[in-house]
Amino acid sequence: VGVVRLIPHPERTSHGFGELFHTTSDPHAAQMRILPGSDEEHFTVVETQGKNCEPHWDTICAPPYHYHTFQNETFEVTKGMIKIKLDGEELVLRKGDGPLTIPHGHHHTFIKAGNDDMEVLVTLRPNPGNKGQRFFPNLFGTIRDKGPSLPQILYIFCTNGVRLSDIPWPIHEVMCVATRVVAPILG
Repeated sequence: VGVVRLIPHPERTSHGFGELFHTTSDPHAAQMRILPGSDEEHFTVVETQGKNCEPHWDTICAPPYHYHTFQNETFEVTKGMIKIKLDGEELVLRKGDGPLTIPHGHHHTFIKAGNDDMEVLVTLRPNPGNKGQRFFPNLFGTIRDKGPSLPQILYIFCTNGVRLSDIPWPIHEVMCVATRVVAPILG
């Protein structure tokens, strides 16, 4: 049930722990690695944004403005710096600043700040049913396999407690119920 129904596609399961995968079609833009050691408590990914990621909010490298319904998300910059939009305010986090934890329910996104490459550890807690390590291969595998299918992407977001900030909550919840029916049919 949930995201597990999407994972069996062979190309989606090829992203094992530690394996690098591209989050856009440009290999010099954004990349991600799921770190080993994920469990019910947490999972961690390393995301890099390179020379072809523009440091502005409307780039494909920036995750959509979103919030988590039950997970706290921690960012720790290991190279360069990132700009975080948090509940409408912008802040910059640099290597050495230490981790920043965003509690569930707070709207956020991030992008590299400046022209230098950046690398950030992103940890989400908790990780019930170890869903976290399936989320990114499902999301990017679905986009790669079928293009950005809104019902399937919403299904993946909804079953992982991620909500898009630009969609009002009641409408988003109705869409989540509808995608539970439509997305599995689409594959």
